[in-house]
Amino acid sequence: MAKQLTLDELIEAADRAGLPTAKPIMRAIESLAMALGADLAERLGVLCGDARFDSIDGLTIAFHARTKRQACPEALCEFDPDEWDEGQQSQATEPGDETSPAAAETMAMFVARYENRHGEAVTRVFATTTLARDWKNAIGRDNWDAVRDGPAPDEIGDAWFEMQADHGSESFSIEPCTVELSLAAPQGGAP
Repeated sequence: MAKQLTLDELIEAADRAGLPTAKPIMRAIESLAMALGADLAERLGVLCGDARFDSIDGLTIAFHARTKRQACPEALCEFDPDEWDEGQQSQATEPGDETSPAAAETMAMFVARYENRHGEAVTRVFATTTLARDWKNAIGRDNWDAVRDGPAPDEIGDAWFEMQADHGSESFSIEPCTVELSLAAPQGGAP
């Protein structure tokens, strides 16, 4: 009988074995999962976070409601149904039910934060995770040639920031958020 590994188990085994290709391939798989997750989130009208691999849960990507009290889409229902929540926007101060005239119109955005080796932080907001990751890759490209010899990896942003994390000098994060586009005045109140 052969030992059959899931993708998560394969990545973990390669990392444990110290294969030099394990981390770059893991980052590439995370990037592919992010692209698929962003496409799925757009199709389902929900938000998604970053794809992450860890030894406990394997490769995961979080999906959240785009609007307050949004039901879990059918395509996601059978996967850990108790984990669906109202997402990032559940912290918003929306008066009343989302069907009331006082409900806020919202739009999903992705906040990217880059902290350089001098402790200076730059925050940018993007409409999609793909655009945020493009910025991450641009930062990686701008810095890679100055410190590394040889060809740059395909996912240069992930490779650059992974290398920086080992030294604790630079970081990059992408977080989903919800932006209120408008908020109608409560009935009988001033705007």
